Formats: sequence, C-alpha cells, structure tokens
Amino acid sequence: MTEPTAMADVHAGDGRPGHKRAAPPRGGLVRRRRILIGVVAGTLTLTGVGAGAATLLKSPAQVVAETAAPPADVLTAPVEKKVLSASLVTRGKVAASQRVDVLSAGLSGADTIRAVVTKVKVKPGDTVKPGAVLVEVAGRPVLALGGSLPAYRNLTAGAVGQDVVQLQKALAAMGYSRGTDPSGTFGPGTQQGVKSLYAAAGYTAPSSVSAKPDGSGKAGGDKPGEPQSSGAKSGAPMGTSPTVVLPAAETVFISDGPVRVESVEAVVGATATEKLMTISAGALVVEGALESYQKDLVRPGQKVDILSDRTGGQAVGTVALVGLAPAPVGKEAAAADAAPRYQCVVANRILFEWQWVIAWTEVRV
Repeated sequence: MTEPTAMADVHAGDGRPGHKRAAPPRGGLVRRRRILIGVVAGTLTLTGVGAGAATLLKSPAQVVAETAAPPADVLTAPVEKKVLSASLVTRGKVAASQRVDVLSAGLSGADTIRAVVTKVKVKPGDTVKPGAVLVEVAGRPVLALGGSLPAYRNLTAGAVGQDVVQLQKALAAMGYSRGTDPSGTFGPGTQQGVKSLYAAAGYTAPSSVSAKPDGSGKAGGDKPGEPQSSGAKSGAPMGTSPTVVLPAAETVFISDGPVRVESVEAVVGATATEKLMTISAGALVVEGALESYQKDLVRPGQKVDILSDRTGGQAVGTVALVGLAPAPVGKEAAAADAAPRYQCVVANRILFEWQWVIAWTEVRV
C-alpha cells in the first residue's frame, strides 16, 4: 500500500530518488510577468515615437522634392465661343416720355373778372386728340395742340417766331391751311386757320382790333394781346379791323403721339387754381434708378426684359438713357445720406397698357 506513495515522491522531486523540489513562491512569478509587459509596452512606445519623428523630420532635399512643381505637361480643352452675361434686376415706374401740367394762365377775355372753371371736358385715363378742349375757364376753352414748345405769349397779327411755326404745323396736321403766310408769320392765312380750329371746337376765336395792312389807322380800344370776342365791341375808330388772336391761356402744346390724361384737379364752379390737370404724351417708358455699382453694367441700346407686377405682362425694351450724374434726391433721402442713384430710362416700341402707368415694373437686364 505504500508503493504508490513512494512513486509520488519520486515524480515530485528533481529526478533523483527520494528528493523533493520546492515550489517557487507565487509572488515572484507575477512580478516577472509585469516586468515583461512593461518592457514590451515601452518598446512599442519607442517604436511609435521613432516613426512619428521620422515623419516630421525631413531632410532639406526631401522638402524640396516634395514641394517642387510637377513636370510640365500639355493640357487641352475644347474652345467655346459665348457671350459672358450677368443678370441685373431693378425696379421702375412706367411713365410717358412727355408730361405736362396744364396751368391756369389767367383770364383770356377782356370782360372776365374771375377765373372760374365752367366745364371739365376730360377725365383721368382719357385719350385726347389734337384740337380737343380739355377744360373751360370763364366760358373760354383750353385747347390741346401738337408741339413741344410751351405757349409763352399771345399770338397777334404780324407775330413772328418759332412758336408761330409750331402753331402752323399743328394747324396743318389737323387740316387747316396757313394760306399764303410765310412760315413763322402769324398772318391772315394762319388767323383763318385759328378761326376754323375754334369753330370746330364750338367756340368763337378771340380777336382784337389792329391797324389796316397799309399802316393807316392805329389799334384802339385794347392793349396788345388782349382779345375781344369781336372787333365791333371794341369801339375802334374807322380805319381799323378786327384780327384773330391766339391767347396763351387758351392753348396747351404737347408733343406728337397719343395724349392721355393722368390726373384732373379742376372742379366745375371752383376758382381755377394754378394746376388744372396733368396730361402726358408719347410712347410710354420705364423710369428707374441704378446704384453706382450697377451703372456701368447698363448702356444705351441694350435689350432688357420688362415684367409688370400688376398685369403679369411681359415685353422687351431697349435702354434709352443712363444718367451720367447722380439723379437729384428728396430731402428725406438726403438727410439719410442715401447712396447716389443714376436715372435709367427703358423704351418700348409698343405702347404698354394704360394701367401700367401706376404699376411698379421689374426690369431685368
């Protein structure tokens, strides 16, 4: 029974019969393992540090090689011909190319003591034809005639000037001849045309008394330019005859083209104020403003797209004018130190709808 025990003793020893080997302490083995792990970790750390240093530290030759330009090569691309463009969107207001305020120029009749509006013949939005009566003041008409030069004097017999040339052209456009009068002379033929103009409008042409063509006699009864309804009422002496007068107070000249009424301030029964109404003529244009940095992007003759905010209509226009100097600003804008803006006018061959006059319009250049 003791033989298995002897064999156990032999295996537990160092191989010699009857000798036992002492087991190493457990704490020493743990310390050796920890030391081994520390050595391995330190080795890996040093390896990483070395690799990083190798990456950051470069020789001058290596730096030059890495920053040098790549070898020259031939690059090709297809050639395209196109117009470089940029879109510019601004806003403007549709207006007529000519705008005239019809003013009360005073009394045109010698017997009239108060300028009272007796009739208003038009309303806003109406189209006015040449020779039409706009308003009546103290029973006398204010006639619309074609021309760009405002009336500035009463035209009496023998008057000569560019305003007479304008009147003769306006009469001829309505079918009234100047007879044998030279161009620019307010003679008997032109006076007869004025008489016909007033008769077609339903009024009698005003007249004054003047001397005979041979020079005999002297105008009497009236001051020059003050019309009378007829020469017989003037009490003129023998040797004088009545001549037709065209008072400045009874005419409004506006350029050729559709004439439209924008606003009416005159009221029947009221005293005629300084402004009776506003009329406009000519093709409609879009008036806007450009900032200083936009001005050089727009030039006369350039095509633009026009869009109406109100109607949704679209049209193609042409830039007619770009201001060379900043446009005047109002007091409020000046007080706020607003940036300078330049006038821009866009024209269109086809008339816009009349409603566009009060609509803001977008212009895309």
